[in-house]
Amino acid sequence: RGPHLVNQSVSLVDEPLALSSHVTRRLIVATVQCVGLTAAACGTNLNTALSGSADEVVLEDGTYAGFTFTIGRDVMLRAHNAEQVVLDGENTRLVMMISSGTVTVEGLNITNGNDLVYGGGGMIIQSGIVTVKNTNIYSNSATYGGGVFINS
Repeated sequence: RGPHLVNQSVSLVDEPLALSSHVTRRLIVATVQCVGLTAAACGTNLNTALSGSADEVVLEDGTYAGFTFTIGRDVMLRAHNAEQVVLDGENTRLVMMISSGTVTVEGLNITNGNDLVYGGGGMIIQSGIVTVKNTNIYSNSATYGGGVFINS
């Protein structure tokens, strides 16, 4: 929780000179709490975290709703406890839109998305490098690609 420092050592060896460099990289982790909040309040907290500068957004157990969750940058979005986090479109909206970046989504349930204008009731990927791991995408509807629509 909070900023973490990650030390990386890089060694380059060449004849006859050897170089060694030490790099400190800041990995910012945002933990989103949901305990005792409504699904909409949890959703507000998630949208705030996604619009911030965290490299990794970790979601505590709960249901996050009330918004289309939009990602347009490099980030890892994951559940603290796999399958205990639900992103809910409440049958009224697209659940997640990824517009750019290198994005990893892991350990979530994406459900009840509904987008009759575009594709991907659960998720639409407009651009970027996206990895979805151990994530359940179910009970979503859309004109094209009810669960996931990849715009190419």
